[in-house]
Amino acid sequence: MGDVEKGRSLVSEQEQDFPLVLREVMEVLEPEYEGMIIGGVAVIAWGHSRATTDIDATLRISEPELAALIKRFSEKGIVPRIRNALEFARSRHVLLLRHRGSQIDIDLISM
Repeated sequence: MGDVEKGRSLVSEQEQDFPLVLREVMEVLEPEYEGMIIGGVAVIAWGHSRATTDIDATLRISEPELAALIKRFSEKGIVPRIRNALEFARSRHVLLLRHRGSQIDIDLISM
């Protein structure tokens, strides 16, 4: 008997959490920052089938605003996924985050 016949979902918990995590990312970014969702999520939004396991976005943000942005994300359970994430973001222009509950990675590229 297949998983569907037994009443089990073939969709992983991470896949189920993906729209929620994307919404939380947008709730933090939309009111204050110019930017856009890029990568696999953007391809899907354009109507193309694509598997993706992370959320990628660009945003216009000044270096002094990064610490406050990390704090706002942490209030949503989205936390840095590397040590010294703030210093890494300042030098590489990429903030590496992870949703604590679902383990979905979020990469924010600052411009």
